[in-house]
This record gives sequence, structure tokens and C-alpha cells, in this order.
Amino acid sequence: MAVRSHAPDASLAGRTVLVTGAGGDLGAAACMAAARAGARVLMLDRKRRSLEDPYDRIEALGACEPAMIEFDMAAAREADCRTLAEGVAGLAGTLDGLVHCALSAWPLAAVVNSRVEDWHRIHDREAVRPMVLTRALFPLLDTSRDASVIFCTLSAGRRGRANWGAVGSAFSALENISETLSAEWENRRIRVNTLDISGLRTGLRTRYYPGEVPNRREAPDDPGFAETLVRLLEAGCATTGERIAVPVDG
Repeated sequence: MAVRSHAPDASLAGRTVLVTGAGGDLGAAACMAAARAGARVLMLDRKRRSLEDPYDRIEALGACEPAMIEFDMAAAREADCRTLAEGVAGLAGTLDGLVHCALSAWPLAAVVNSRVEDWHRIHDREAVRPMVLTRALFPLLDTSRDASVIFCTLSAGRRGRANWGAVGSAFSALENISETLSAEWENRRIRVNTLDISGLRTGLRTRYYPGEVPNRREAPDDPGFAETLVRLLEAGCATTGERIAVPVDG
């Protein structure tokens, strides 16, 4: 499913959105899109210095002042996520949007040649940890009048392909987690969707496809990603439990 909408405006005014992986190209683009649309953005990444550039860019827009949160999801325990949620509660009081952009590149291998420990690590990082953080932030999301959770994912999680077994199955699990949360929160004011960003010209895609001609694909800060993201974050959007793809021309 693809969603297109109007260009970002003030449609997120008064809403607070937390973005993980905010120091990377995808996460920074998500922060900029939300800020341009009027949201207060909480930028989360492993190192504070990686957040300084998107912070400065948002400030240059004259948008709501963002917050920088240093948090290492790869090393975080469940208790750390609960502590983070307490900090976010003190900082913002509520949470209207949660965008998971902390995706990593992993070695690709045929199933028979892959290492079992890689399967465990990849599933932990790409599926389990985003779920744990989302669960920890649930009480804050539940205070919003209309909350939205977006898990960025890869097309390998939607259809199996050679050599992508560990990565693809991890993102397939994430797709299932998203649909499960959407069903479990059906009677709450929290929407949950996945957003396939495979077609974007990100650093992640370059790692997986190093020989690809880069200018044939949209960058994360091109309109397709921003429009789709803002539409899903808007109050009043009815979309939930869906597998959405960023519309790209490449």
C-alpha cells in the first residue's frame, strides 16, 4: 500500500514525535519532516553528537525546539527503556508519535552458510528491541488523543529472497509485531503501521547495494518520504495495521 498526501505544513502542530536513529540520514529526514509540519521532535540516537546537525537544521527552520536524547538501543535492557520512558514523560508529558528509524546493515548469507549467532543478533536488534521500546512508551502513547507508531522496514521482510534469510525474517517478524499491536490496540487511540523505505537512497541501501547508481533513487529528504510520514503521523489518519511503502520514482 502506498500513501501520498499534501506537502508538509502545520498539520502536526501541537504534537510530540519521538524518532529513533535520528542521527542517521533516514532518521534526520524524519525529524525534519515532522518539524516542518509543526511537531515538537524528540531526537534519539546512540551518540549525542550525531544529533547536533539535525538539531541545527530544525532550529534554522524556526520550528519548535527539538530535544536531543542520547540512548543506545543496541545495549539497552528493558529496565533502561522504562527509565527512558520516564524521562520522556518528564520532558514532554505525552507522546503523539513514535517513528523507528534505527535500522542497521547486516551481512547477507545463504541460510546454509549463515551463522546462528547472526540470526539471534539481527532479530534482537531489528525486531525485539523496537518492540521493547514501544512497549515501554505505551503508557505515554496511550495518553495521546490520537497516537501513531511507525516501524520503518525493508521489502525483504515482505517477501523472501535468496541470501536475505536472517535480515528478511527479522523484518518479517517486525511486520507481524506491528500488525499484532494494531490489533491489540484496536480500541485505543494508537495506530501502528510499517513503512517500507527500501527504495530510498539511504546509507543503509548503499551498504546493501554498493554498485547501484545512486541518483536513480529519491533521497530520504525528497518529498515522497516526508509526505507519507507526515500523513501517517497526523491526527485523524485512519490507517492502521497496514504495510505501507514510500512512493519512489527510481
